[in-house]
Amino acid sequence: MKTMRRSKPPGSLRSPPPLTGGQLRWWHAGVFAAVLAATLVAASPARWAAAAVERASDGRVRIAAATGTAWSGRGDVVVRIDGGEVTLRGAVWKWLPARVLAGELAFEVHAENAAGPGGMVVAWGLAGAVLRGTDTALFHGRPT
Repeated sequence: MKTMRRSKPPGSLRSPPPLTGGQLRWWHAGVFAAVLAATLVAASPARWAAAAVERASDGRVRIAAATGTAWSGRGDVVVRIDGGEVTLRGAVWKWLPARVLAGELAFEVHAENAAGPGGMVVAWGLAGAVLRGTDTALFHGRPT
């Protein structure tokens, strides 16, 4: 006579054995480091972006009172032109992730004191920096 093995009831799961020091693989640390790095980049504050913009433009462009994140933020953009400055008060920027497929890091920028309905797109690629859609006057009256 055959003996039948008793099976576990459906839905009961066996828990995996705990990991020991020898079983912890380097890829676990790699995954953790990648997730940590992605989190830091995604949550990077706008003031870090402001410092990077000022360094990249040799001080010709700076962002004052930057708030938000590097990817979606707000601040006053000050552009130094011919010994004077033009200030875009209340500039709001938003990252355009689809432009990465075109090989560039692009942001849509709108300012409170811009005349007209539109904004502009500021993009950096292998060919350098580009401004698009600048059919809007950047200020009313005299530049500040």
